[in-house]
Amino acid sequence: MLRHGRKVADATISFHVVLDKPIMQVATLRACLQRLRNLEDLQLSLRHLKHSGWRRLLRNICFTRLDLFYSNAPHDVISQFLWSHSRIAFLRIEECVKAGRSCPLDGGQLPELCDVSAPVGCVLSLVKNNPVSRVTAQQGAPLIITALMSSLASTTTNLTVLELDVNPSDFDVLGRIVRAAPALTALKLLETQTFKSRRSHQRRAWKDGKSWGKTLRGLTHLQHFALRTSLYTPAIFCNIGSGAYLIEQWGGGKVRPHPALQRILLWHSFGTIHSCISVWELLQSTWRRSNDFHDAVPSLFV
Repeated sequence: MLRHGRKVADATISFHVVLDKPIMQVATLRACLQRLRNLEDLQLSLRHLKHSGWRRLLRNICFTRLDLFYSNAPHDVISQFLWSHSRIAFLRIEECVKAGRSCPLDGGQLPELCDVSAPVGCVLSLVKNNPVSRVTAQQGAPLIITALMSSLASTTTNLTVLELDVNPSDFDVLGRIVRAAPALTALKLLETQTFKSRRSHQRRAWKDGKSWGKTLRGLTHLQHFALRTSLYTPAIFCNIGSGAYLIEQWGGGKVRPHPALQRILLWHSFGTIHSCISVWELLQSTWRRSNDFHDAVPSLFV
């Protein structure tokens, strides 16, 4: 990049650096960033860069057009970077090492922020003062998720898309989501793989299809619902008979249909050789399985 002319640098609007090995020349990367004045998208994923290296890399760096930032940088470094980039609308960050203290992102205002992907506790810090409409909340304990739902209910009314890591033993998570974000149009729940007990491993709130469906109907604008589980349940998810019965309980059959739901994705046996994504769609008032992906990858789970 340093050998190319100003025209190339000025024409660059997207810049992505993903390194799993130690970066030896932080100064070189910083020099590149300083030349890219018109960046709109920036991804910096540097797994082995130390805190001091992040500070040197991003200190006083500013992009006037930046609206997307993905990074695994420490959150105190990110906070300093964000507050000089008020146009950011899309933000994806990773784990926070706040060690019991409040996240450094707490209290900051980004007036254009609409899409956030972050650990649950840090999402709490970001939704308080910003017009967030899409949230991906990474792993968190039920108590933290409860706090997140309470915060969403009291601080934002325009949340329409939510992706949430949930504990399989959390039987009230859907109810809390309905109360906190009734305007959702898309919901994705990802079960965390935390269970060791065989008995508890088999218990899932969604297996009570009648109750789950009743709660889902509280999300009157919901059009897309997705669930990922490690449970091996081909009889439920891949067979027409029993699968359709469960799906109809969730989405409502002809007697009590969901007011808006059109599509359900089920990723079962996640993390095993039996991993499969089943796609169900509402066609002429009947739920039908339209596809199965046995080579399940995240890009298909949308």
